[in-house]
Amino acid sequence: MGKKWKIVILDDEQHAVEALELLLRDHKEVEIIGTFTRSQEAINFILNHPAEILLLDIQMPVIDGFEVVEILRKHDLKPFVIFTTVFEEYAIKAIRYAAFDYLLKPVSLDDFNEALNRLKNSQTSQNGSKIELLLSKLNQNKKLRFYTRTGFIVINSNDIIYCEADRNYTKIHMPHDHCEVVSMNLKSLNDILGTDNFFRAGRSLIINTDYLILVDRKKKICTLKYNEEIYTISLPSEAMKHFKDVPI
Repeated sequence: MGKKWKIVILDDEQHAVEALELLLRDHKEVEIIGTFTRSQEAINFILNHPAEILLLDIQMPVIDGFEVVEILRKHDLKPFVIFTTVFEEYAIKAIRYAAFDYLLKPVSLDDFNEALNRLKNSQTSQNGSKIELLLSKLNQNKKLRFYTRTGFIVINSNDIIYCEADRNYTKIHMPHDHCEVVSMNLKSLNDILGTDNFFRAGRSLIINTDYLILVDRKKKICTLKYNEEIYTISLPSEAMKHFKDVPI
């Protein structure tokens, strides 16, 4: 029998851990040596039982996936990291942490096998570039997936005109007065959208600057235009100071 890769699974959702366990239970090339739903427990285990592959969720409480990688690196532990996520845009940040790959949930066996094959090929190929592989996948995935109260929605980021906070939820406003409420607070959503063309104007608002045409400090409004549709948004006083830094 050939080499078996030692693998650790970390996801804060127990059902996600169980799904990955079931998926890989009979896999001939991997050996699951640990499964965890808490980051610190996984870190403590890996410090004493080094893994070759780490299947790692990104969004986790207390210590998120990127912080897990950073902590392991401080201990000179560098397993091949395969991030598992529902958000394609997180892969951009994954590149900075030199993740070998990322897989979109729900993970399929074919997706995992493709990642494993790329890992094996990178051992012998000098031309194998982790970053190029990730960028290639990014170019194929331009949509975002968000959970809602009843399931999830898939949205092209270009269709997001502005977002407003709704307690622990966020209202995403799209063309033709379409609005979706997603199960994520504004800060978390802002982290996903990034800063290239999205600007957080205060605690309760994110705007797509591609559509910004007017800021009126006296009236405390901003105006966005999508094709022929006009959106005028009232702004709280504290938000006005942020617009001096808005990227155009």
